[in-house]
Amino acid sequence: MERIAIWLAHGKKCAYCGGLVQLRDLEIDHILPASLKNEPARLAQLKIELGLPPLFEIDSALNFLPTHRLCNSRKTSRVFRGANARYFLELADGKLDEVERFVSALTLQTARESLLAAAKAAIESGNIDPAELIDAISNVNDISLSTQIVFADGEWDGQGSATEIEKLLDRPVLLGGTKSVDGAEFVNDSGGSMVIRTCREYRAAKAARYYPRTTFAMKMEAFLSATNAVLETASHAQVPSISYLKTPRVGVADLHLLPASILPSISPDGAARVAALGKATLQDLAHSGNISVVDVSSIRLDIEFGGVGMVLRELLRADLDGDGMEELLIQYYIYAVGGTLGVSLIGVLRRLGQEALLEYEPWAPGPRPDDLGCGGEPRDA
Repeated sequence: MERIAIWLAHGKKCAYCGGLVQLRDLEIDHILPASLKNEPARLAQLKIELGLPPLFEIDSALNFLPTHRLCNSRKTSRVFRGANARYFLELADGKLDEVERFVSALTLQTARESLLAAAKAAIESGNIDPAELIDAISNVNDISLSTQIVFADGEWDGQGSATEIEKLLDRPVLLGGTKSVDGAEFVNDSGGSMVIRTCREYRAAKAARYYPRTTFAMKMEAFLSATNAVLETASHAQVPSISYLKTPRVGVADLHLLPASILPSISPDGAARVAALGKATLQDLAHSGNISVVDVSSIRLDIEFGGVGMVLRELLRADLDGDGMEELLIQYYIYAVGGTLGVSLIGVLRRLGQEALLEYEPWAPGPRPDDLGCGGEPRDA
């Protein structure tokens, strides 16, 4: 499986000649030859000369490259000279994360194929009814929520089939954390008005271009949008096969992994201030006094920057888009420090490698944070 992963990570090309490699002609070459395992003194000296870590192993992905059978045979057990050896070792090192992702994806694919074969055999033998299998599949979307989802008549724990989740769309959301708030008033440009209490009503209102009438309604929308996003995501979220968020656990509290571009701004001057921060992280900015950390917990971060506040709240963790990787669904709440403005957005945090920063992007079905001037590159409307 690692052999195929290395081949895929390098674009199915031979590392030595650059040509495409057919799978039948593929060989995996040791950059530093395997024969060096019998020459420990020479191997130790090469590690020093090439700046390799003491734990570098001959039989590891850091020393493997895909080649044509002919290119590999021409190289034999030759040891590359310093510059060439460093080049090929860096080439392998640069693909290590991709190799790991492909290994995980291929492992998942193999498991799926085995399960499908077993299911097919069970159906053909009469040991299981297709209806039973469909019923079992409909209940595999149980997810672990990062935060409570509260309705007026009780909490939801994230468990249930797609059919059960559909029913939750008609349960009134607990707005403002109190049963005394009976809905949020939305209006449209034609003078229409409707009171929103459930996620189904919220979806209908957004589709018909209704919007909160008052700042109070805007704040109540935060409860509706977060609940709606969790329910919609829960209906199709998958168990991830790859995660750079789990070990060690990474989330919104990790300021050293959050880029300055995630900071909010509600004016051109504010956007320019965010852009001027460059590649700094929120931890850098906190140490330099450019931002103020109001509150932080394992699933919530509240900071202030230039008169604007930002709250990031983790909602759930799962493979949100079917790419096999774990992402974070978050609520991105912007507020004016000392004012009444409060706008709730839904976003996704991704991490593409063990050494990578978190990357923020808008959650596809929700509003775009760039429309309100949040940091980052402008997007087309």
